[in-house]
Amino acid sequence: MLSRHPLRRSIGRRIVARIDTVTWRGRLAAYSCGWLELKDASVMDPVTGAPGADGLILLPETRIDFIQIAPEAD
Repeated sequence: MLSRHPLRRSIGRRIVARIDTVTWRGRLAAYSCGWLELKDASVMDPVTGAPGADGLILLPETRIDFIQIAPEAD
């Protein structure tokens, strides 16, 4: 029996994910096969600053050190 991953319930919500020293912010568009897909994403890198990303960003779940899901607004 296939079980649903808890991140699937967060699709469409804003998230913050950190990989090493790079922090990604965006809206979780999809979760599949261990990959998070972010849209409307930006990156907070201590070297380059905070540029926005064009298109979709794929983040591997196994490399994520920290993830925070923003609460839904009422």
